Amino acid sequence: PVQLGQATGSRTLRFQLKADFDKTDTASAIEDLFQIYLVSPSDPNQTLLDGGSPGTPLFSLAGSKAEFVPGQVRYSGDTVEIDLSSLKNSSSGNLLFRLIDSDTDTGSTVEVRNLTNTIDEEGTTSPVFQPAQNKTASGGSLNTSNLTAAPDLKVNFSQVLFDPATGNYKASVQVQNTGSPVSRNVAVVFPNLPAGVTLQNPDGTDSNGKPYINLRGAIPTGGLDAGAISDPVELVISNPNFQKFSLTATAIAGTANQAPNLAAIAPIDVKIGETFKLPLTATDPDGDPISFAIKSSTPLPTSKISGNGTLEISPTPQEIGTYNFTVVASDGVLETTKPVTVNVTASTVGNTRISGVIQNTNNEPLAGVLVGLGDVRAFTAADGSFEILRLEFPGLAELGLPELVPPDTLKIYGDSITGPSSYPFIAEKLPLLLGHEVYSNVNNVISRPIYLPPLDTANGKTINPAADTTVTTTAIPKASVFVKAGSLKDAEGNPYTENLSITEVPHRINPRRPTTQPAYRLSSHHSAGRYGVYHSGPPFLAQPRGIRTK
Repeated sequence: PVQLGQATGSRTLRFQLKADFDKTDTASAIEDLFQIYLVSPSDPNQTLLDGGSPGTPLFSLAGSKAEFVPGQVRYSGDTVEIDLSSLKNSSSGNLLFRLIDSDTDTGSTVEVRNLTNTIDEEGTTSPVFQPAQNKTASGGSLNTSNLTAAPDLKVNFSQVLFDPATGNYKASVQVQNTGSPVSRNVAVVFPNLPAGVTLQNPDGTDSNGKPYINLRGAIPTGGLDAGAISDPVELVISNPNFQKFSLTATAIAGTANQAPNLAAIAPIDVKIGETFKLPLTATDPDGDPISFAIKSSTPLPTSKISGNGTLEISPTPQEIGTYNFTVVASDGVLETTKPVTVNVTASTVGNTRISGVIQNTNNEPLAGVLVGLGDVRAFTAADGSFEILRLEFPGLAELGLPELVPPDTLKIYGDSITGPSSYPFIAEKLPLLLGHEVYSNVNNVISRPIYLPPLDTANGKTINPAADTTVTTTAIPKASVFVKAGSLKDAEGNPYTENLSITEVPHRINPRRPTTQPAYRLSSHHSAGRYGVYHSGPPFLAQPRGIRTK
């Protein structure tokens, strides 16, 4: 028993430790282990202080390797000090010493002497530096036929726990690279487990039928460099009959990390007002994730690489010319480069035009859709495409006339489409659709389709201005819109009395812009759709968990 608690100051437990570990068994991956626990007097499974997580020893020693939480424990090589100050509200605890025989030799001895438990009324609790818990799950089944013995990968075990009730060993395994760099394809094999002793939940067995743990997920992208150490992976060895055996573990690994394979990129031709999109594709021999980048020592046309690895080039009128740069594919350590040439040319001569494609949310073209830009109208073709003029009158001020601001809102009259499905009217700002201001005297191409979602009018409800109304839809369980009586108005300010429904818009084809959330729109075949619906206070929208509102 150990007395705990102090009114003021600090309390320190101190003792001398002499450990003489028998190292006759040189094959075992885990040496004999001396551990110290401080547990509750009423429950020996409840640790009062631990090594970073409940149930773990606050001090472990195997050979010359000691594990403890700095600040909570201090170890000089022959003296152990444990700061008990944080347990000032406890009265007592039990100090448990455990010597674990982890191999086949039998001569290990440990001596603890000169134990003191003192209070320093002027002392303070030591700052504690908790170790980072970076344990990683094992990587699953691995093709071990391509792996060979890797003697330069040193297998280390730490945070060993022995359950005297079940005979289970729990430990964290890591590999340290003492040789040349290797790829992420690394496994630790347990070749000599005796009958009755098993590795719980192995990732597979090698060609000799021996169980292994796959450390791929514990090794950073690009492989394990010389001198580097992997993250720990937890494992459990079951020994229900408490057999005495020597645990051996060996590492197997693939070849050194290899750079990604990136195909050559043909010259790119793009006109002002257009966006050229090129999905970049590369493969990695080691299965590492690949990132892309652009390198250039000179200015480039307006470009970006999107999150899905697509190179997008959208030149401005000032960027006509030929450009050369390099595309880089990297696994985080090694990279492959390919040269790229881009020829930016002027747009076809003509007036200012806006062109694009209109589709429904099934990526099907919508033909015959009326499109408006100011006073100009156009209809979509069979493939959903359209081109519409934007009227511009530059130079009026020089003639003493008032300037006319060109229209910047594209109107899509989806509510005029005839057929089994109803579609909304939408109005979109051109800079939002284009990603830039309109360029004069060129064809401004909207690079992604404009999507119109079929409206769920079947589940709509007619709004009664004199009563509270809740709109629901079976298409979106638990979603509802609550409209307080008299709060919804049409564009003229009159009470809204028509249909109101909820429609979910898939986030990947949001008609306004790419987003990560579904959208909900108010729908009406009359004034609500084309001219707007207004409310004096926001309607209350209840929605399923995980659904966000646009």
